[in-house]
Amino acid sequence: GSQTLAELAAVFRAPVGVSENARGLPAVGSPLRVLVVADTKSAVPGMALPGAAAEGQAVADEVHNVGVGEVRLLLGPEATYDAVARAFDEFEPDVFHFAGHAWFDEHEAYLELADRHLTATMVRPWLSRRSPAFMFLNSHYTAFIPAGVEGTGGAHAEAISAGLRGRPGFADLAMRSGVGAFLGTFSGAIDDSGARDFARAVYRALLHGATAAAALQAARSLAREQGSATALLYCLYGEGALQLRGQYT
Repeated sequence: GSQTLAELAAVFRAPVGVSENARGLPAVGSPLRVLVVADTKSAVPGMALPGAAAEGQAVADEVHNVGVGEVRLLLGPEATYDAVARAFDEFEPDVFHFAGHAWFDEHEAYLELADRHLTATMVRPWLSRRSPAFMFLNSHYTAFIPAGVEGTGGAHAEAISAGLRGRPGFADLAMRSGVGAFLGTFSGAIDDSGARDFARAVYRALLHGATAAAALQAARSLAREQGSATALLYCLYGEGALQLRGQYT
């Protein structure tokens, strides 16, 4: 069958309104430091995401198997706001990976930590202080919320609309805060197992020297071979030529 441009080429989106010179490019540490936060609501009835927990462990395993760095893995109840804040402050991750619940309210997108929402605004100081080279938020609407999307939010489950212009997710924040490359989604229908397999494929390629854009393309090609369309719901922002190994290590 026919392939999309996203499957045929290593495509990425350049940030709008901020130049490459102004953004700079974070250095990648050696050994690589990887912060993984996953399945943050596992202790809440009905909100556990076994696929996200498996994804977090799979990403950690990929790093350990290649032997290029260390991982700080925060799973379930461990993934509190204070624990994540400490990890950014003390661990200074080169890579930040999130797999869990995310959504948006009337103001902005947010990630669900074990004890509270983590909004895009709340993340800004962490990213600005020491920007990760690569940031992958593997959940709903983490890149942006398209125009016309409606959801529910808050205790009253009121309808929330993204409006005619949509809403920003975390991508714009990441670009303005100096993150080298950001990978996120623009969909509310991410398949749990497809997301896990996609993440594993992205990191496997990255950890063997592929650029961010090439790793995304490789993961999309693998997903297509497996009959999954999940990989087409992601977009990469920033420096497509970013490498976690080879160029800076």
